[in-house]
Amino acid sequence: MIKLNIKQELTINELLKGNSIIDSAKFVGVSEATVNRWMANNEFKAVLNDRKKEIISNCIDNINLTGNKAIKVLNNILDNEKASDKIRFDTSKSILDMILKINEQKEIIEKIKEIENLLNERVGENNV
Repeated sequence: MIKLNIKQELTINELLKGNSIIDSAKFVGVSEATVNRWMANNEFKAVLNDRKKEIISNCIDNINLTGNKAIKVLNNILDNEKASDKIRFDTSKSILDMILKINEQKEIIEKIKEIENLLNERVGENNV
């Protein structure tokens, strides 16, 4: 595991908040040049990138958890006979658009997997 000093850890936290290198350096009490030097360091970048991935993963998890609520809301709008035709139409259209996007993404993923399998087969043939 990579060990960073406290100022590097604080800098990463500031950068992850969306602060600039200059603002992060000021907050931590180091020079901008120091932060730029750290940013050029592979270990520092690896920790920063890992933390970014962790934040993104947590956001995706939260989005997935709220997805069921959103689906219930959309279903309630569709089932609500008091809602205007326009609102029900727009809701239906949104749902259909989402379904199309999801299916397109699934197809792209399947094609990528097929390409990966073909490449792996060819690499395996070349190594024989």
